[in-house]
Amino acid sequence: MTAKATDFAQGNIRHALEPIRRASPSRPIVLCVTCLNEAIPRQPQPTPYPFDQRGDAPPDSVPEPLRRCIDEHKRAFAGLFDVCVPIDLTKPEDGFPDPNYGGEALKDTLLQVLPSAYRQTLLRLKEATEELKDVHLQHAIPVIIGYSSMAATAGAIPIPFVDLFLLPGIQAKMVNHLARTYGQPMTAERFKELATSVGIGIMARQAIREVAKLIPFVGSVIGAAVAWASTYALGRAFCYYYQAYCEGHVPDAQSLKKFYHEQYDAAKQRWKDGKTQERMN
Repeated sequence: MTAKATDFAQGNIRHALEPIRRASPSRPIVLCVTCLNEAIPRQPQPTPYPFDQRGDAPPDSVPEPLRRCIDEHKRAFAGLFDVCVPIDLTKPEDGFPDPNYGGEALKDTLLQVLPSAYRQTLLRLKEATEELKDVHLQHAIPVIIGYSSMAATAGAIPIPFVDLFLLPGIQAKMVNHLARTYGQPMTAERFKELATSVGIGIMARQAIREVAKLIPFVGSVIGAAVAWASTYALGRAFCYYYQAYCEGHVPDAQSLKKFYHEQYDAAKQRWKDGKTQERMN
């Protein structure tokens, strides 16, 4: 939920938020107070970033006009938010020392309040895109990670075999999305060719995951990890295929399968590292 620092006409947002809060009081709500510079014109942003998770700051660390603006928004939305994050996202040419003021605090807050599967999206997205040079892949990776997060949510369902009805639909939608990204229509023949190359490994892992769900407390963790990793690896394998196709050649089944397994192992390790980091935090 966002509110401009100097705009106090937030009645419509409050009225929309109240029934949501009543219906789902456990759903975390983040209040972002934006455009802080408008509350303190011709003054620099307070540095270092002084605000805690309630939007409070030590005495004398924030100019009084800005403090009053933030306090007024917290008063107006009292009982309707869990965390308050003041942010000031400006253009570099505006001349502020930090154009992404409060951005790291907002990211850290989202990592804390998002469900685990979607938390992985933020943890992995920056890491993955920093390694990319191909323009198609830069657009494809967020798509792959988004669908992998949905697959992980489905894979965590503790009832054996239920997610077998969900994952194919998620993965098929991802493949078609990627095909549009690369400007290459997904024909039945092409899909069969790709699925044959990586499908054996996928089906084997799905079978192992479903059996593992019979083990209390363990199966859901394994299911989420395998669903994440297999969907991510499948998406990367399709990108590998499409990129080669765009360059005028088609990779053989063996090299495609090898690439899939490499991506699967790497994705599973990243998931494991992310869960370890989450427990440490």
